[in-house]
Amino acid sequence: MENEKFHIILLREAGVLRSHKIKTGEITKDFVDGLFVKKYEDIKEEIDSEASVNDEEQLPAPYPLNFKEVEKAFSQAMSMYRDAVVATVRMAPPISSLMAAQNIENIASKRGEKVHDLCSEDKEVYSLPMHTIHKVLQHLTHEKAVLEGALYLPKISTIGLISSYDAILSDLLRVIFQEKPEIIFTSDREIKFSELTGFGSIEAAKESITSKEIESIVRQSHHEQFFWMERKFNIKLREGLDIWPNFVELCERRNLLTHTGGLVSEQYLKNCEKYGQATRLRVGEKLDVDLAYFKRAIEIVSEIGYKLIHTMWRKFSPKDRRVADLVLNECGMNLIAAKQYPLAEKILEFGVKQRSHSSDLVKRMMIVNFANALKLGGDFEKCKKVLSANDWSATSYHFQICVAAVKNEIDEVVRLLRLGPQTIEIDPSQFRDWPVFADVRKNDDVKTTFEEIFGEPLIKTEGSNSSAPGIIEDSELIAEKV
Repeated sequence: MENEKFHIILLREAGVLRSHKIKTGEITKDFVDGLFVKKYEDIKEEIDSEASVNDEEQLPAPYPLNFKEVEKAFSQAMSMYRDAVVATVRMAPPISSLMAAQNIENIASKRGEKVHDLCSEDKEVYSLPMHTIHKVLQHLTHEKAVLEGALYLPKISTIGLISSYDAILSDLLRVIFQEKPEIIFTSDREIKFSELTGFGSIEAAKESITSKEIESIVRQSHHEQFFWMERKFNIKLREGLDIWPNFVELCERRNLLTHTGGLVSEQYLKNCEKYGQATRLRVGEKLDVDLAYFKRAIEIVSEIGYKLIHTMWRKFSPKDRRVADLVLNECGMNLIAAKQYPLAEKILEFGVKQRSHSSDLVKRMMIVNFANALKLGGDFEKCKKVLSANDWSATSYHFQICVAAVKNEIDEVVRLLRLGPQTIEIDPSQFRDWPVFADVRKNDDVKTTFEEIFGEPLIKTEGSNSSAPGIIEDSELIAEKV
């Protein structure tokens, strides 16, 4: 494992980064030189291949192709909301206010005359001719609208968040129907001959029927979607799902924001009460969405989405159990790296509690990462209980040093480090980057021992190019990472 490497090759043109490639294993100079270059023969072959395709109807390959792609798309969407959208929502009001102030300042300085007698150290006064007041009022009206729009961003973003979930659900259902077409195409399903001939091919007919089935499901309310999946797939999706009442309230609130501008309806109150989300609101009151609610909404949708995807993945594609396990563990690591500790706890605990795993190794990886999420999230006592519930004495030194690090057992970490990198199967960059070593890296004894064993300082002050944990996209590359 210590010899496993990957390479990142960057393409620059005139000093500007244009593209990159990631390659596992060893590479040669010829391989690198041949990247990013297409020979004329290759391009001609592609063109000739495309030209040789006949004019018969060509159905595009269905997207997504598998459960892993659905999970990846969902992770990217939630990361975008958690980082970019939250930052935009947070910064929009002060930026709008600043812009408004700057615009008024520009008008005052360009169209007015500074009244020095009225000015002070922190205040400037400008005198403007009366005929310019109309221009000033126009700017004030415009800036007020911009500021109000900025304040409305959490509501808009919440609506978009649920829409993103709906899109992922559509993709997930499509993959399920690809894996198990008999769910839709039952023996008692009837298709008129006139409809069939209108499609032009059996594949086109199947695609149309699948799309209509998915559309009919997604059009249902979000709690009805869960009921449908539980009945159709014979699976208990809400069992142990503590976040369910919050999810129902969020979806009902989104409906109000979309259709009533946020005015509470009887349906909202009825569904919140029915599914366990207590509320003191009354019909006609107006719901609001602030930044705190929006951030909580991202956590709710993330938990629901990850658990739903991985539940379906394991049910309908058991042959992919190993990949599913690795992706789930990687998801938890990415959340830890993003300091989303509560969500990481829930996702990794969900992974640990699966009825079966592809191997004891991957289950133990999840356990260690789950315990670390608890620790970094502030619950060190529960962290130690989770680790103590398992016997680590027969595991590799690789696991033992990770467990010792999470438990803050400095002497044991130092002892295991002295066994050497080949024995503990950890190299310097892994010790620097993995979140399980986050706390022990601060210890002076650990720093000293690290430098003795690896011949380099633990903390690099310059020239460090190591990456954050769990960022590699291909789950096969992180099979042994904890």
